[in-house]
Amino acid sequence: MSGTRQSFTVQTFRKKGQGVEPEETRSARDELHAIALADRLAPGCIGVVALRQDGDLEFGDVDEPVVLVVHGRVPPIFQELPF
Repeated sequence: MSGTRQSFTVQTFRKKGQGVEPEETRSARDELHAIALADRLAPGCIGVVALRQDGDLEFGDVDEPVVLVVHGRVPPIFQELPF
């Protein structure tokens, strides 16, 4: 049986030239865990973003990610996503 599900990820970034590049992606249990993890990782990287994604993974029908929190420098695409 399919159904809508939420997934939570935290993406860290490191400096590369004048910009930033993805470093490590971590999964989180829920929204509060994702925000807490991003808060904890922020001092050790140039940027970090915590995201929530809703969707039906069985059918590949997923919504646009929702930004939960941003710390530091992250790629511009994360500034364009809904908060």
